[in-house]
Amino acid sequence: DTVHIIAPASHTTQEKLEAGCEWLRSIGLVPIVPKDIILKDTFFAAPLKTQLSHLKEALYSNSKAIWCLRGGYGSMRLIPHLQKLHRPETVKMFLGISDITTLHLY
Repeated sequence: DTVHIIAPASHTTQEKLEAGCEWLRSIGLVPIVPKDIILKDTFFAAPLKTQLSHLKEALYSNSKAIWCLRGGYGSMRLIPHLQKLHRPETVKMFLGISDITTLHLY
């Protein structure tokens, strides 16, 4: 199965991202990672438009799960944009901690 990796809040290092992807591969999963996932836009992993694009792609994909790189700050900026989207057809496991709780609650 595939797992979409997104960064809707703070950024991380390329080394930590690669380590996480390697672990997913070791348990038989296929990580799907956008090339522009970590652009370091001040406090965030990337500009809002980029983060929203990654989340939408993951939501409407056939993957079984969406894994958020880390919390920190910023995911609540996505909520007004998510309210405009239709519900995805494929139910997914949504993984993340800290600031990502905002998205869990939504």
